[in-house]
Amino acid sequence: MTLNPAHILAAVAVTFSLMSASSSASSGPRPPCGTSGAVPHIDYGPLNGPPKVEVWQNATLSLGATCPSNLNGSAELVIVLASRFVHAGTVQDLATRVGAVSVLKGLKYWSVTDQRWRVLISEAFAVDDTKTLQRRPDFTASEILSGKTLLMAQRDTRSTGLNYYALQTTSHNIDQLSVSIVNLTDIRFLFATLFKQRSLISAHFLTHLGGHEWGYYSLTVVKDAPMKGQEKSFINREAAYLRFVTGQRPEKEPPVAR
Repeated sequence: MTLNPAHILAAVAVTFSLMSASSSASSGPRPPCGTSGAVPHIDYGPLNGPPKVEVWQNATLSLGATCPSNLNGSAELVIVLASRFVHAGTVQDLATRVGAVSVLKGLKYWSVTDQRWRVLISEAFAVDDTKTLQRRPDFTASEILSGKTLLMAQRDTRSTGLNYYALQTTSHNIDQLSVSIVNLTDIRFLFATLFKQRSLISAHFLTHLGGHEWGYYSLTVVKDAPMKGQEKSFINREAAYLRFVTGQRPEKEPPVAR
């Protein structure tokens, strides 16, 4: 793939931000839990530009009572992506995007291993309950905003079999939507366990910043993972979901991490 000069400069800028964040973000993540309106301590980066990225390893999180409690405690890896995007609709419209689980099928991400865009999710659907695991239509905005724990299944092209996740809105108001996603089953590749159940947790905060401008802040916490050195892969996977929720093209150049 050939990058034009603008893409090359952007890629260099992103790489520098990754290195800076890894070395200087000692204070830990500060997600906008339970807040609305402008959040001045978060650098979301340029509007519709590449997200700001922060990475911590072997961290212990204590985020306070307004954040989901399962984010707290020791973690092998913590990754934050923060970005600004344009959204002329409402929180309900964003909830509809989050609930459109089946649309995740075919979602692409930049593979650091293959150095190309490839499909991340080959199958995705909403699930009725843990007993029957029956497919059902995508979740409505009302279901997403209800705060109930909803179930979804995904087939990841880098793992074996279907993986089941819990999807839950942890808070919402007219200016913010906060969603948590947790793996309910072990994620495996052949006979190896990549992630134990409930060890892969992500929280996504969409906050109205004023006018048609919104901020997206994702916090991914890996509690237990035998695979080391996968930070760039996690970043690109989270970037793919960020672009899905914010209505951007998933395979947007340049990749966030190479």
